[in-house]
Amino acid sequence: MAFLMNGEPEIVKNFLLKTVLLQGWEKKVDRFKLGEGAMPASFKVLHDDKKGVDTLHADFGESAIGRVAPVDSGFWWIILLRAYTKSTGDLTLAERPECQKAMRLILSLCLSEGFDTFPTLLCADGCCMIDRRMGVYGYPIEIQSLFFMALRCALLMLKHDAEGKDFVERIATRLHALSYHMRSYFWLDFQQL
Repeated sequence: MAFLMNGEPEIVKNFLLKTVLLQGWEKKVDRFKLGEGAMPASFKVLHDDKKGVDTLHADFGESAIGRVAPVDSGFWWIILLRAYTKSTGDLTLAERPECQKAMRLILSLCLSEGFDTFPTLLCADGCCMIDRRMGVYGYPIEIQSLFFMALRCALLMLKHDAEGKDFVERIATRLHALSYHMRSYFWLDFQQL
């Protein structure tokens, strides 16, 4: 976002496209294979002095606390793509087949069966797992906010073609349920009031 605000959209465009390439890599954390849509949490540029080349090494959660897959990085990718299109007026990047596919793969993970029991993501009451370990209880909504915003952004950027139409319908349904759930159960803790 800082590069967009500094008038350097090419850096953001290159980042978005490079991350799409990294999304296509086989991803494993320990012995577990991650879903095809997982985006890297971070990456390192490794330099080979002998060959004089730089290579990217993607981290799909291997370095994370608890070695967990990064669910938020895909959401941030969609949000950054939308910020790029709004900032530059260049809609062609979001319309590129590889970007459309990347959005669909990310959405396939979070809109899949198993995540649809509750409209919130990861846990029914929406509380953050890290806060629970720290003994902090309440209604942190950071992942739900990212999820909500990523869905809104994807809804605006997905093509309404044969592949995108199903996702558009699923997003609209989930946004309706998620909005109600967050307004009803997150914003106010009636017992504490």
